[in-house]
Amino acid sequence: MASPYFRYVPNFEYVNRLKENKNISAYIQVKNLFKRGVLREDILQDLSYFTKYKIVGDDRPDNVAYKVYSNQYYDWVVLLSNNIINYANEWPLSNQSFNNYLYSKYLNDATLNAVKYYETLEVKDSWVRLLFLLVYKFHQTILLDTLILVQEKV
Repeated sequence: MASPYFRYVPNFEYVNRLKENKNISAYIQVKNLFKRGVLREDILQDLSYFTKYKIVGDDRPDNVAYKVYSNQYYDWVVLLSNNIINYANEWPLSNQSFNNYLYSKYLNDATLNAVKYYETLEVKDSWVRLLFLLVYKFHQTILLDTLILVQEKV
C-alpha cells in the first residue's frame, strides 16, 4: 500500500528536465516539498488546545501520534504543533544516541561527572562591606525527559 503522506502536499509546474523530453518549454507536475503548513499564532498562544505529553525513552513522532491519536500518520501534527521543522536537530535524541553524544563530548565518566564551573555569590551591605561569600560547584546538568505539546482530540 502506498503511503498517503504526500497526498495533500500541493503540486506545481516544474521545467521538465527528463532525458526523453525534446521540448524545452515542457513542464511537469511535481510536489512542492518546500511548502510548509503552520498553525495560526492565536492557536499556539492558547494552551487549552494542547495537552502536555512526556517523551519517554526512544519515542519518535510517529509513536507519539499513535499513542495520542491512534494513527501513526498524524506525526506531522505532533511536529507542527511543537514548531519542529528539522526532526534530526529538534527532536530529543534516543537514549543510545544521547549516551554516544555525551561520551564523544566528554570522553569518559570522569570528565562527564567532573565540576563544570564555579559560581560565586557575594552579599554586601549598604556600606559595601562583605557580609558573606558563597561558592557553588556546578556539575553538568542533563535533562532526560522532554515535554511536548499535542493537540487535543476533537
